[in-house]
Amino acid sequence: MLYQLILWASSVAIFFGYLSYAYSKFGITRSISKTYYTLQKKNKQLFQAATISYGITLGLAGGHLLTYIAGALVALVGFAPDSKDSETEEKVHIVGATGGIVAAMIAMIHFGYWYLPIIQAAFTAPAMKWSWKNHTYWIEVLAFVLTAGGILAKILY
Repeated sequence: MLYQLILWASSVAIFFGYLSYAYSKFGITRSISKTYYTLQKKNKQLFQAATISYGITLGLAGGHLLTYIAGALVALVGFAPDSKDSETEEKVHIVGATGGIVAAMIAMIHFGYWYLPIIQAAFTAPAMKWSWKNHTYWIEVLAFVLTAGGILAKILY
């Protein structure tokens, strides 16, 4: 349990640390992934390192095959950050981001937290339909918060 809490805390610190850094530099972008394009060339690896790290550590903290899959899929986003200039990377990027959220929400159902995917869907559906400003960013942040909360609850209870 202690190693899971350490992994969980590391993931949360990396995720919100990166978002805080990106926000201080650029404000809220269209999506978390778009910060890759706003970083100076020498700092682009920061997006990659953060995304791979918070994906893998949260997946491992979950301690279940579904969270491992979710974390690995999120890590794909870090391995394929250039979704704008490469069609192959764009496909890998979309599969990683979408698949990571879906796998995480399935894991939450498996853990008994069925209401977390409902919250995610209740926010995501109208956000996508009406294309709210920066909607993808907020969908991604909500997915992380709900997943991290569900994993923490699973670790503690």
